[in-house]
Amino acid sequence: MTAGNDSGCVAWKIPTGQLHFPANIPGCTFHKWPAAVSLTTTIAHKAEVHGAKVLAGSMLDLFLDDGLLNRAKQVFKEEVGDAKYFSIIPEDQKPPVDLHKEQMEKWRPRWRSSILRKK
Repeated sequence: MTAGNDSGCVAWKIPTGQLHFPANIPGCTFHKWPAAVSLTTTIAHKAEVHGAKVLAGSMLDLFLDDGLLNRAKQVFKEEVGDAKYFSIIPEDQKPPVDLHKEQMEKWRPRWRSSILRKK
């Protein structure tokens, strides 16, 4: 199984990993309502709790076992090799805060009133 994530830039700087555990319906297509709804079930919650325990235990192993942490760093160095990371975004690039300004100005008052009603 493959999945996208937002760790691309981080993964070039430090060792990273992913934890996959079954909490969804097998074969269910992601980014569709059945996938979202199935994650609200009690069986999915049990899987998520077990996944969290595995993640917590793995982190404890890394914190308490210097050899394991050093091995992760060594594998990282071997995998990255001589490759150098550089961002394709120029250093002086400013965020496009005015992008979609018209739409934001149109919808912001409605959004604010919606948020205030819920409080």
